[in-house]
Amino acid sequence: MKKNIHLFILYLSIAFILCTSCSKDEVDSIPPASVTGVKVTADYGALVFKWKNPADKDLYYVDIAFVDPNGNPRSVKTSSYADSTTIQGFSDNKEITFNITAHDKDGNASTSYVVKAAPKLPAFKVMLDQITMTPDFGGAQIEWDNTTNKPFNVNIKYKGNDGS
Repeated sequence: MKKNIHLFILYLSIAFILCTSCSKDEVDSIPPASVTGVKVTADYGALVFKWKNPADKDLYYVDIAFVDPNGNPRSVKTSSYADSTTIQGFSDNKEITFNITAHDKDGNASTSYVVKAAPKLPAFKVMLDQITMTPDFGGAQIEWDNTTNKPFNVNIKYKGNDGS
């Protein structure tokens, strides 16, 4: 009798394992909702994006896709935990179209939120207009006013009397 009970429990365990291992994970085919409340703030050579993520439980990431001024497609992905990002490296202040798309863990994509924005001129281009140079005894005085408050380096090359 004891042997039959053990065999019965063994059969039940095997049947349970087989039934649960054969079930397939359901794949979600419903795309997430789009991001909302998108705000873009221009900075020097950069754009700051802020948005509200959709409430979908399986949201995986948000992708900001655009074509840069040189014609190269670019994409910046942010975690589902983020609701903002800064895209830097723009060399001018031309308007660019951005497609902001939410993606879920099953590969579904939302409808893109389309926004157009233009960054401010990069700090180095603004600073070029600020630099003044006046002759001084044995050299020159170089002055500028950093109105951008961004880090800025000035590299100076010169040739001495001996041509080097």
